Amino acid sequence: MAQSNAGRSAVPAGAALMVKNTLHLQGQDLDRLHEELDGNVAKSTNVKRAFMRYRYRLPTIRIDIKQSAGAATGLHYATRDLSGTGLSVLHSAYVHVGGPCMVHLPHPMSGITPLEAKIVRCRHVQGSIHDVGIRFTAPIKVRDYLSLDPFEGRFTLEKVDAEKLNGGLLHVEDSAMDRKLVRHFLKDTSLNIVSAEDGTSGLKRASEGFDLILCDFNMPDMDGAKFVEALRAASVQTPVLIASADTSPATRDRIRACRAAAFVAKPMTSETLLRAVAEFLLLGGTGSDGGGVMSSTLPEDDPRMQFVQEFCAEMKKTAAVLNKAVEVEDVDAIRRVCFQVKGAAPSMGFDTLAVMAETALKAVDASMSVPESLKPLKTLASACQRIRGVGLRKAS
Repeated sequence: MAQSNAGRSAVPAGAALMVKNTLHLQGQDLDRLHEELDGNVAKSTNVKRAFMRYRYRLPTIRIDIKQSAGAATGLHYATRDLSGTGLSVLHSAYVHVGGPCMVHLPHPMSGITPLEAKIVRCRHVQGSIHDVGIRFTAPIKVRDYLSLDPFEGRFTLEKVDAEKLNGGLLHVEDSAMDRKLVRHFLKDTSLNIVSAEDGTSGLKRASEGFDLILCDFNMPDMDGAKFVEALRAASVQTPVLIASADTSPATRDRIRACRAAAFVAKPMTSETLLRAVAEFLLLGGTGSDGGGVMSSTLPEDDPRMQFVQEFCAEMKKTAAVLNKAVEVEDVDAIRRVCFQVKGAAPSMGFDTLAVMAETALKAVDASMSVPESLKPLKTLASACQRIRGVGLRKAS
C-alpha cells in the first residue's frame, strides 16, 4: 500500500512497482527527489487555494494523454499532490498545456477509477524533469481516495465562503460558553443552528432531520462515542463531527471505533470549524457509515434543476410522513411513500435515493412487517431529510 504524509492511497502491495514511471526512479531515489522539490516549494510564496493539496506520492499512475490527431498516449507518472480539483505528477519531458487526458486514479474500494481531466500546467523543475498540473473535469471527494486520520483535522477545502454554508446544524454541547462560541464562529453563514445541552436531548432532536451534527465528546450523561452509537442504532445516518480537547489514546480509540465522520480539536478556531462544516455541507462528505448530504447529479444547465430545490423540500415532508407511517405500522402508507420516492427521485438526479426506496419497498413486501423492515425504512427517511440541490459542483 502506497502512503503519503497526508494519508494513504490503497494500492495492492507491489502493484505500483510493476511498471516504471517516466523518470525511471523509484524507492529512495524518488523519495530524495520529492524531498528536494519540497524544499524548493517551501521557499516560494504559496497562494491560498480553494482546495487543500495533499501529499500523494505514488511511484506510478497511468495517465492517457490525447494527442491532436485523436490518439491517446498512455504512460506512467510519479505523483506529487492530490486535491479535490486535480493532481500533480512528475514527467521526463514537456507536455502541451490544454490537452485532454484520462487519469486512472486508484480507489481503495472500487479499484482504478478513470477520471477525465486536462493538462493545465507544465513547469520545468530540473534536468529533464517537469512538474505537470492536471485538472479534473469534475471535482472529486478526496476523502474517497485517501485514508485520512480524523485526528489530523484535515479537511478538503482550504478557503471557505461562509455565505455559501446553509442547512441544519445540531450542536450538542453542555457548555453554554462553547455553544455561544460556535454560533459566533458561524455567524456569517446561513445555517439554522439548533442547540442541545446533553446527549439525551440531542438524540431527541436528531430525528428531526439535520444536515450535520457537531457533538462534544465529554458530556455529563454520555460521551460522544455513545451518542454516535445511539444515533446509528436509531438509523439516524447524519454525519457527526466530534469536538474535544482530549486527544488521549483511549479517547482516540473510542472515537475511531464509533465511526464519527471527523474530529475537531478544542479550542476551536473559526477557520477550522468553517472548513469542517464545509466538508460535509458543500462537498457532500460522508462518514464511514455512508451518511452525509445527498446532492443532485443533474448538470447545472439541465432545465430540471429549477425544480430540484422544491423537490428537496417535498422530500423532507415525505420523510415526516414516512416516519409517522412507520410509527403506527401503516404498511399501505409506507408502500405509497416508497413508490412516490422511487418514481420521482431519478428525474431530479437522486438515483441513490430511488435505490433506497426500492430496497425499503422490497423489505416491506417480503415480510409485510414494519418492525422487520425497520432498518431500510429508517435509512430511507434519513436520506429524504438529507438531500440538497447544491453539491460538489458548486464548491469548486
